[in-house]
Amino acid sequence: MKANLDDLYLPNCPSVLVIAPHPDDEVLGCGGLLSLLSSRGADINVDIITDGGFGAFGKDKFARKEESLRAAQMLGYSPPNFWDLPDNHLRLDESLIERLRQRIIDAKPQLMLVPSIWERHPDHLVLAHASTEALRRSAHKTMLLFYEVGNPLTANLIIDISGVHQKK
Repeated sequence: MKANLDDLYLPNCPSVLVIAPHPDDEVLGCGGLLSLLSSRGADINVDIITDGGFGAFGKDKFARKEESLRAAQMLGYSPPNFWDLPDNHLRLDESLIERLRQRIIDAKPQLMLVPSIWERHPDHLVLAHASTEALRRSAHKTMLLFYEVGNPLTANLIIDISGVHQKK
């Protein structure tokens, strides 16, 4: 299904919570959508779970964090919350699920964006399952959307971000 943002429930999502495994995943995975939602006044909270220290493209964790801060400013949402857990060491365990559950309860999002359960990177996959379980345990009613970063998912919703693609 192809839809413009105006055709969806998303404009009625004044509170958004994004769970990103590493600095840059929030932009690569759903940055265009975040820009659209921001332009419509949504309160966007981005939580970046790991410190990005395992490295990507030769960048250190401090450079990656700075890029995420600049991206948030450019795309129109508040600076991300950095959990700074060690990159490439996430485990699907009770402590992670509970911390995510508490974050959902505190944020009370109408929309939650998390990595796809079809991702291959271990940190992405752990967060997909941990976030889903945390949301289930929180009993909070929200729209849950998966985003892809490193592995394509079977799309059941395509949002036209062509108007903000350059910004992303």
